Amino acid sequence: MMKSRAALVACIAMIGAIDSRAGAEDLDAVTVPYEFKAYAVTVSINIEPQLRPFIDDSRLLRDLNQSLLRTFGGHFRTNITIGAPSEIDESSKSAAGDDQEPSQSDSNEDSDKIYEVLVRSSHPFAEIAVEEIDAATGTRGGNIRRTVVQEAVGETIVELIAATFRPIFLIEEVNEDGFILLRQRAGTLMPPDPAAMPAGVGTFVRPFYRMTTRDGELREIREIPWTYLQLASPSRGIRSASPISALRRPIGPRRRGSVTAVAILVRPSHPETTFKIVESAPSEFVFAGREVNIAPIAEETATSGDKTAEPNVVVAPESERVLITSRRGEVIIPQTSKRRPVWATVRSGSATLAKVPIFPGGKQVAVLELPSDEVRLKFEADIAALSVELTDNVARRAALLTKARRAGRSDQFQQAEQYLNDAERLPDSAQFASRAETLEGLAVRAANKQNNRVAVARIRAMTRQVIGVIDKYLGEDAVRVVREEVSELKQTAIDVRQPQTRPPDTIRQIEP
Repeated sequence: MMKSRAALVACIAMIGAIDSRAGAEDLDAVTVPYEFKAYAVTVSINIEPQLRPFIDDSRLLRDLNQSLLRTFGGHFRTNITIGAPSEIDESSKSAAGDDQEPSQSDSNEDSDKIYEVLVRSSHPFAEIAVEEIDAATGTRGGNIRRTVVQEAVGETIVELIAATFRPIFLIEEVNEDGFILLRQRAGTLMPPDPAAMPAGVGTFVRPFYRMTTRDGELREIREIPWTYLQLASPSRGIRSASPISALRRPIGPRRRGSVTAVAILVRPSHPETTFKIVESAPSEFVFAGREVNIAPIAEETATSGDKTAEPNVVVAPESERVLITSRRGEVIIPQTSKRRPVWATVRSGSATLAKVPIFPGGKQVAVLELPSDEVRLKFEADIAALSVELTDNVARRAALLTKARRAGRSDQFQQAEQYLNDAERLPDSAQFASRAETLEGLAVRAANKQNNRVAVARIRAMTRQVIGVIDKYLGEDAVRVVREEVSELKQTAIDVRQPQTRPPDTIRQIEP
């Protein structure tokens, strides 16, 4: 018993000896398991001068420390600063959210999480706004506000911190079947309040790449586009996840030592997401009047491994919606109570331009860049013109064959032969197929120059479809069948007109 207690004390001492400032730079540290590393947190509180006489700093610090300990326990190692409001454009920050581009400037080498708190006077109450800045991904979370009595400022700040907290995960392994293994930061240091551990079963995280130099300095943070990972049951801080992505292999199974993959929890903070479809830079063309089909992603049932979710809940599937982009190439996708991604399929006519997952409310604006659609549209116009010519050719040949058959049945065999010769002189299937393949080659080369694989696939599919129609309606068998039929009619007529020569009957005379 004494040995086990001593081992426990030694383990706690080892964890306590961790440098809390070993933040986002030490994501690959091997001295301490990632799931045992507490978050180094900075809470920066800015109080308006009008409220300073009514708020005692020492009491506020005491309330904050007590509330943080009750809520997060050893999950957080917190440093609190109280000062005057910083010179920040609050109106612009309030619109920022998970959609903000990763930025190294938002990172702090001493902290994993920074919570910017602004306390304003709303006499006789206090208005509190809290926003999270994550160092590992360089992103800002949603800005949450609440108005409370002045005596509850400290407790409310901690509640808003818990409401904006986005756990971080280290992506460690990608299996061949596509499943992903993650380590949750401080995943084994369970906080006293279950609400402080929001990453339950079925929740989603956004993956990022962190690229460093050989000296370990952060060079770039890049979000893996149009990709979400759905978390499964936890096991001592180790999580598995399945990807939902527009990419075939969103996360490579092997990465260089200077590239680390991390993920952050998605917490929708906007009532809706504006989905905008534009042409790739430097063009300013927008895809107006395009059809966007919004369809739910298949939802799995919750498992008993998640203690924060209702077990075995099956939610009725949502119905699909069809939206049309505005003149600015935008559609509005409102947030739903299910808080799950949806599939957004962009179509132009019968062509599918893209299919991407979108988390409604996770981003204020989601911009999808597509290659120019000009090559595909021109090819479709050329194929449409060829199809019109093909239809006319098929109709003319059918009319000539009908006339040839009627002429043959009327014993007008010379006229029937003329109709058949005219039908054979019309462009045949080989000529139309050659023209279709020529158009395909020109269009594919133009699309490849733009690296437009979607257009290439669409062009080739349309070519196969047109050639199938050509072979079906312009086969040479039709002319051959009618020619054989006319030949048989002609031979029958000849046989009827020729006198039949019968050998003389042999008459046997019977003698009397």
